[in-house]
Amino acid sequence: PSTTETGKRIHYDTLRASVIMAVSASVIAFASSKGYPVSTTYVAFAAVVATGWGDRVFDRGDADLKLGRAIWVVTSWFIAGFLAMFAAGVVAFLVYRLTWLGFVVCTLANLGTRYYFKRRADRHEATYHPKRPKPGVASAGGDDDPEDHD
Repeated sequence: PSTTETGKRIHYDTLRASVIMAVSASVIAFASSKGYPVSTTYVAFAAVVATGWGDRVFDRGDADLKLGRAIWVVTSWFIAGFLAMFAAGVVAFLVYRLTWLGFVVCTLANLGTRYYFKRRADRHEATYHPKRPKPGVASAGGDDDPEDHD
């Protein structure tokens, strides 16, 4: 994989991504115009899998791993649906039973959870994807600039 200016690895090229998005959008537009119920996430995922078939990634030695990942993604959709249903039920129960206090509790729980996961993601980013200075750019301290010294 190639890397960005900040040093992050790019796993997919932009041409492949644009083709996947164009095909997905076309399928969604066609299905919607015919009145079919269509899931945008499912269509995009199917386009990615089909692109993999076009590249013959399933013919290589790691086909079982890739197929397992595809099955895991679909399974995760169902798990996420059940978790969302459960969480919505808990919030509805608390708001119904505790009225405005339930609303405050749910709002604070939401904000606290979002804060926790944001900090966790930032720590992960700093640990596994540290920012690298761009080549040819002087440091912020200005020690590398010869004009600063008299």
